[in-house]
Amino acid sequence: MSKKIITSSFIPLFLFCQSPQESINEQLLASDKQRSWCIDQLDQGDRFLANYRLMDSDDEKWLREHFRDTATAAEIYKNDHPDSPIFGDNAIYDDIQSGLLSNDNDYLRYCKILADINDVD
Repeated sequence: MSKKIITSSFIPLFLFCQSPQESINEQLLASDKQRSWCIDQLDQGDRFLANYRLMDSDDEKWLREHFRDTATAAEIYKNDHPDSPIFGDNAIYDDIQSGLLSNDNDYLRYCKILADINDVD
């Protein structure tokens, strides 16, 4: 009887002790909703750039804010992860989108920062 009590006491304790690290890591990554939002923002930026001459003042304002926010998020990411290669000298815009599409943790961390800047839950 005492073995059952001891065993049943340690199992929840073990599970409780393991989950905070996983929870912290998950909190640093973009959720599915945030990831979809980031990908949509990149697509919209590409569409605007492809049709730059047709943009009105609202489109230009959105694009300026988009580039400001993406640059801010990249700087925050680089400060938090100085050894990460994702925003090195040869980083290109398409790398971000392919990283998000492949669920790369580094890009999901960047996306989380960008989504947080824009209050996307």
